[in-house]
Amino acid sequence: MSIKKNYALCITAAITLASLLSIPAKADDWQHQVGMTAFAFGMEGNAGVKGIKAPMDYSIKDVLEDLDAALTLLVQGTNNSWGYWASYEYVKMSDNTTFRTPGDLTNAKINGKAIFGTEIIDAGLSWNVPGVQWLELIGGVRGWIVEERFRAERSSDFGGNVRSVSVQKEWIDGFVGVRANFPLSEHWGVMLRADAGAGDSDSDYQALAMLNYEISDRWTTGFGYRYLSVDYSDGGFLFDMEMSGVEIAALYSF
Repeated sequence: MSIKKNYALCITAAITLASLLSIPAKADDWQHQVGMTAFAFGMEGNAGVKGIKAPMDYSIKDVLEDLDAALTLLVQGTNNSWGYWASYEYVKMSDNTTFRTPGDLTNAKINGKAIFGTEIIDAGLSWNVPGVQWLELIGGVRGWIVEERFRAERSSDFGGNVRSVSVQKEWIDGFVGVRANFPLSEHWGVMLRADAGAGDSDSDYQALAMLNYEISDRWTTGFGYRYLSVDYSDGGFLFDMEMSGVEIAALYSF
């Protein structure tokens, strides 16, 4: 079974299980939301393909300037006891950088271009702690599809006649965490989330703080800060990255 089929099954299972666990709740007890989010992030860490490494240190401004494409989607729901969510994020960026080749002891710099394509699928369930209305326990899976492509300025830079190397890797991590919702007024509220886990990666964790505003019974917007970190390596492939920055959201309720 392909990794993308596994992602689809995970999302379907999350939504189905949330529905089953809500019985005997009525359909009218559920509130669903669908919308889009945007993660304007800086990134710091190391990436590698076939032993060729590229250090990454980009501010939010750098990432926005190097951004080639982006797409985000979110669906979630709750009946005040159980909840579900599933999100999809896609980012592609490219930039001129320097590389370090395998076994290099001279600290020589190889100039070239790095292209990254990252897809993140995040799906899970939430459970409201009885007697603590603001606190939820959460658990789920986070799937990653990461493509790294390195292109040197000269065909001999990577050895032989090799000028370009690229690898795509897919992996899935499980996580557990907490989510807290604090109403500030009739229309304003704060949401905090933290989760941590592992699986195919050595570590995978996230923290999120959002200030939300209910424009109407149907529309909600949010603005906040998000931190996401993952450490994955497989053979000569490396994606050890920290991403942090501004998160905004626009959601429609039904």
